[in-house]
Amino acid sequence: MLVLRRRLHEAVVFDGGLSLSLVSLEGRRAWLRFEGPGLAASVTVATYTETPDTARLAVADPASVSRSGDEVAVSVSTSEDGEPPGPVVLVVDRRPGQRVRIGELALTLSSVDAGRPVWAVGLPTLAGGVSLTVFSTSTVDARLGIDAPSDVRVYRQEVWLELQAANQGAAGWTAEELAALAPAEHPTTA
Repeated sequence: MLVLRRRLHEAVVFDGGLSLSLVSLEGRRAWLRFEGPGLAASVTVATYTETPDTARLAVADPASVSRSGDEVAVSVSTSEDGEPPGPVVLVVDRRPGQRVRIGELALTLSSVDAGRPVWAVGLPTLAGGVSLTVFSTSTVDARLGIDAPSDVRVYRQEVWLELQAANQGAAGWTAEELAALAPAEHPTTA
């Protein structure tokens, strides 16, 4: 398991482009924002323990909610202002094995370990099973535990940006030239 200390607005980036950043700290709660491919809008959540076998997941800015069996589906508003979560929050109690789906992002409570919820993170662009645990918080940072298969690379955002810049420099391409090669902009042939 990789354990990283992240300060406010610092992020972790997974292979596939999923980014997880710390956006706010409220007491023992760390508000985390997921952004990346496969998500129509950024998703901001906080997690904490309710009872020894139940965890709560707070979802900021819910637009709609539906329930089917043990799964709760939530859509969120598309606010991208970078501010901490507003006053409108959906709080859902989950037991191990129960899931909350927020757009394409699926968060399934795996367990509650020593009073800390362990969440399985699922996203179509994220290969393999990744789990996330908030170990501790302070007034300025949080310790995040990330367990990912060996084929899923996890980077601190500052390292990810350095690697991108080095790769672009080595290739001799500018960002504009690389953007022009984006597959979505080229027609496909049958």
